[in-house]
Amino acid sequence: MTQEPFGMANEVFDVVVVGGGPVGLSAAYEVAKTGKKVLILEQNNFFNQAGSSNDFARMFRTMYTENYMANLAKKAMDLWDDLEKDAGTSLRWMSGLLNFGTLLGPLPNLKRLKMSYQWLTTREIERRYPLKSLPSDWIGIYAPDNGVINVQLLVRTLLGLAKDYGATAKQHTHVVRIRRPGAHESVGWQVETLRHNTDRVTYKAKKVIIGAGAYVNHVLELSFNMSLDLDIWEMVASYWSSNAGPSGTVFPNNMFVLDFVPKKYLDGGPEKSIMVYTAGWGMKFVPLLGKALAEMALYGHSEYALEEFEMTRRNPETGAGIIKHDIDSPNHGIHQSSFAREKQASGSSIKGLHNTDG
Repeated sequence: MTQEPFGMANEVFDVVVVGGGPVGLSAAYEVAKTGKKVLILEQNNFFNQAGSSNDFARMFRTMYTENYMANLAKKAMDLWDDLEKDAGTSLRWMSGLLNFGTLLGPLPNLKRLKMSYQWLTTREIERRYPLKSLPSDWIGIYAPDNGVINVQLLVRTLLGLAKDYGATAKQHTHVVRIRRPGAHESVGWQVETLRHNTDRVTYKAKKVIIGAGAYVNHVLELSFNMSLDLDIWEMVASYWSSNAGPSGTVFPNNMFVLDFVPKKYLDGGPEKSIMVYTAGWGMKFVPLLGKALAEMALYGHSEYALEEFEMTRRNPETGAGIIKHDIDSPNHGIHQSSFAREKQASGSSIKGLHNTDG
């Protein structure tokens, strides 16, 4: 079947953001604050239930065993404060957070970064909370400046702020692929879209941020002949499984991807012009991740884009990478229906990288 050609939008955007979830909206907000022209493209309606961020509340915590994650959590607290100040409203309920058991890993980082916490014995835990008969060797760590993120208010606030700063936002706009322009074009990238499954429009972009969550490979495969080795699953109310054993449920690396698409996949396109974030978790870092992606797009680097998040990293136990090579065809899946796309599962994590909270 012959397809109609894509119509070309004349406007050139400094940054096009693919994906209107919390991280994509945060990145667009940060770019728009600098006065740059930014376009947000969301394949569903904004605030939809088809992604990994559809919920009412997510945990906000600062307790991490890894030094670099604890450092980011500390920095994220200040960025949350800045966002809430700009929004004029609180986006978190600082209810406090109690961790209890035998894991003492976060304690050195809490002390090192001078973050607030209280040490509780089992007797103190049972006196303060509806818990009984805890093992005597358990302890509790209570962080009073942790709590709960109001997810629905967060995404609405980020979209509103991004628009206030001049961002353009389009929903029901599926990104078919990102490609290099013709020889007569000087702009870095052309973003081909399908709006309401009928209107085919191409947008011009100097840089592109891909924050499409569980749908990230739909964009990467068709655009750059590569994909990430993701585990994608649908969230359900109840689930029973046989005992998989530790090799099936425990993985040596739990980190997300926050990186540039490597130059070898860009077909001669400008280096450091395509940014990717995906994880299936990271809500507590939304302002930091948005700032990181914006800095990467505008300046080519960010202090928050650590080597632990690179897509070229390897599993330290198996040596396997997370980039899939040799995709059969760059046009694979281009005719996939919107119904099939929406039936994709609504959560994601890097394969072999297990996520435990939002």
